[in-house]
Amino acid sequence: MNAAQFARNWNGLNAGRQACKKAMALIPLQEFVAARNASSSLAQLAILFALCVHFAAFGQQMRRMEPINQYPPTNVAGSCGTLVRPAGSVSSSTATYSAQMGVSVGGVVESITIYRTTGDAELDATSLAAIRMCKFLPGIRDGKPTESTALAQIDWSSESPPLVAFVDLYAKWRPR
Repeated sequence: MNAAQFARNWNGLNAGRQACKKAMALIPLQEFVAARNASSSLAQLAILFALCVHFAAFGQQMRRMEPINQYPPTNVAGSCGTLVRPAGSVSSSTATYSAQMGVSVGGVVESITIYRTTGDAELDATSLAAIRMCKFLPGIRDGKPTESTALAQIDWSSESPPLVAFVDLYAKWRPR
């Protein structure tokens, strides 16, 4: 939801509140009590009151809504360089390296948190160097670039070239 949509909803909400106030002011309570069919009049008053409560609750919900148009950072293809298994690595046939990266507004990796190592110092150093070289299109929030995080996973195998995968950490954006 962008700012214009939010403003339209907010203006509609205020218009609904104004309509409730006007409707409640137009129908004095004495008219309900003095009416012949007081039960139907009270039912109408109850429905009107319920609508006013609904508008007020909707207003509270609108204030708590998070922006919807959020996108995670996107890796620029080929920016991480080529990964070559070091000649001196003594790791088993397969190993996995996982790290979370803090991506700046400019798309540069600013911080790295290692989640899982391969157990081999040379493979870990090669993986870390490759992740540091990665470039990203920054995450987007409300149409503007923002700092965000990305998760990289490198699967090393002795039979095939290493596989680098970037995982979307959050299906839904969470404020920092």
